[in-house]
Amino acid sequence: MATRFYFSSTKVSPVSPGLAAWTSATDVDRYIMSPNKDNSALASKAFWGSLSPSASQSALARQYVSDTMWAGIAFTATDTFKCVIRCFESGANDNINQQPTCVKVYSWDGATLRATLLALLHHGPATTEWAAASGVSRQALDGDAATAAYTTVLGDRLVLEIGGQVSSAGGSGVVGTIRFGSSSTTDLLENETATGDFNPWFETSKTIAFGARQGFINFQNPGVL
Repeated sequence: MATRFYFSSTKVSPVSPGLAAWTSATDVDRYIMSPNKDNSALASKAFWGSLSPSASQSALARQYVSDTMWAGIAFTATDTFKCVIRCFESGANDNINQQPTCVKVYSWDGATLRATLLALLHHGPATTEWAAASGVSRQALDGDAATAAYTTVLGDRLVLEIGGQVSSAGGSGVVGTIRFGSSSTTDLLENETATGDFNPWFETSKTIAFGARQGFINFQNPGVL
């Protein structure tokens, strides 16, 4: 059974995993993703900071971190990932036309990279320029298969990074925006045409079991519940 994650717009991650090799990560922040909707308001996350990137440069908007997972969850090349977001740019001169992502597994404390399940790339189906000042859905992942195998140890976390990339023309005064939150009663559909302000989401075909948050204590003091 697939596991779908929702993006909180209010719950900050308790750990800070390392970042992939984005051209710019100045605007990054870290929040929690969870299979349970926290009903946090759909809110805009702006990034790029009016920079003028050259050809095909990328910027990280946000890193999402899961709760701690149980041991023995085996990711293989048969496992796939999907992600649908709603995004827009500040103007036609921005030239944002891709939404790169990467999927990783980190240790419970965010200090150790266990595996990179999908390297930082534009994995989505299209390179249509983001709409200016009005959000339209984009498939950041559309069933992309894992490129590495890994079996979790107790406390590992799944980590998603997502942002934007400009075209070969570069951009001028770029500001990209992605909507995060889970307050809608409807999830975004798997298309690149929707304009409704619905829940973005990330999904793995793998069934994932999660440990308790008290796990922070367990890992530091074995035997303490």
